Amino acid sequence: MTRRDLPLLLLITCGGFGVVRSTACGVCPVVPLPFFQNKRVSVGVLWTKETTSPAECATHCSRFGVIRYFGFKDGSGECVAYTVPLTTPAATKYVDESGFNMYSTCAPVNPFGSCVSSSDCTGAETTCNDGQCVCDMMHVYSHGNCVQGCSTYGSEFTTFRNKDLYEHNDKFVGNVPTIEMCMDLCSAETNFLCITADYDFTYHGCYLSKTAWYDAPSHMIQDSTLYHGIIRNCA
Repeated sequence: MTRRDLPLLLLITCGGFGVVRSTACGVCPVVPLPFFQNKRVSVGVLWTKETTSPAECATHCSRFGVIRYFGFKDGSGECVAYTVPLTTPAATKYVDESGFNMYSTCAPVNPFGSCVSSSDCTGAETTCNDGQCVCDMMHVYSHGNCVQGCSTYGSEFTTFRNKDLYEHNDKFVGNVPTIEMCMDLCSAETNFLCITADYDFTYHGCYLSKTAWYDAPSHMIQDSTLYHGIIRNCA
């Protein structure tokens, strides 16, 4: 299966930097971080991919509610998405690298808010995941609510680090470099309705499934050191 082109995003270049316009987050500025120019942050990496500009990098980041910062390598187009907050170089781990610059951007609006622990999440059926309150693994996001089942599924996903849905794999795709590409494969699958997926971030495998987490036996929902769980949201 070939990778599906990224939908929904329109890039606009403005003043030497980028403005991202998408259905997920509206108009979003891409802002260079002056203290992180020619520096590569070495912690909190969610994924790495090749793009053509900081603005294109930001469009990919806009699909993930946990991303507020990214790095872009001039010349090579390397785009690195981060989940860690960035304040000053002294407060994080980094290496000096010419041409690798850090940027801030916005993420899709999260109606449930940010969190430190799940006790901070007051919405029904929500939990804390990478600093953001999201629908728990037994539910999917639908227009501000957490539900079980969608009349129509969309192209946005919620990811859960170090989780996987065991033995419910309807299709395997190997050599998938990023978790975002695994999401695209789930959205584009035509032989069955892909609802969830597991991404093997060590060996870059993408396991697609037509089974929702709430439809699987509880012992099939496992902690993992190899996988991230992917849950498809409603349209």
